[in-house]
Amino acid sequence: MAAAPVVRTDGRKPAMMRQLKTERDPLERAHGSARWEQGTHLTVVAPPSFIPEVLPLIDATAQLCRHPRHPRVEYSPTHPSSRLCTDRSVVMAAVYGPQQVLARKEDVDKLAIEVCWRPPFGLQTPADVERETTLRRTLEQIVLTSQMPRLGIRVVVQVIAQDGSLEACAMNATCHALMDAGIPMFGTLVAAAVAVVPGIGPCADPTEDEELGSTARGTFAYCFRGGKPGEVPKNALAQHECDVVYTKSGEFILTFV
Repeated sequence: MAAAPVVRTDGRKPAMMRQLKTERDPLERAHGSARWEQGTHLTVVAPPSFIPEVLPLIDATAQLCRHPRHPRVEYSPTHPSSRLCTDRSVVMAAVYGPQQVLARKEDVDKLAIEVCWRPPFGLQTPADVERETTLRRTLEQIVLTSQMPRLGIRVVVQVIAQDGSLEACAMNATCHALMDAGIPMFGTLVAAAVAVVPGIGPCADPTEDEELGSTARGTFAYCFRGGKPGEVPKNALAQHECDVVYTKSGEFILTFV
């Protein structure tokens, strides 16, 4: 008998990503902005006679939904349905500039890039500061900084909900915000996360639980220039099993974009 296919806890196959959703220019005052979401919504619908049975389920899930990765629970007594926002990461990115910057931040040879990472609640953690540095270094390789010396842009990343693949969501949202602001770039930035989950192997677009239980995880980003939609650049050819998973994820995101 053939072996049963490996399925993750949320029902996805190892190389399968969650549903993607993006919105361009959601903020009016920013020069460029974008909203990026990876995940799904679970909707429970019950007839009026089943409301007493559904309410305990809603109450039991409400405690989980107060966590940042589960923003809210919506229930209306007049309409017997409960909308559970689960299994999703949502990031909002805004770009301000190019514009003049302070003399101490000015660079006579290239554009200065500043990144501000805002968590869903509370103050920044050392992990958030590290994400700022990672995103800034990535953008410096993508943006044509030499065309705009002595100027600067400010990128603000606001995390709305987090359930894994957070850095990849932030990079994809920032790329869309840069395109909305008209910032010249070498190409389209595409990022995807991969985690090695025990018993399953490399998994694309891992959730927070999968990342915590993984033996290794990483965020892979490439700059796609020219070619046909979904065509993988030569520097992204798969050499290892994780590369195969990321390549499929990159093709999926690039086609979506």
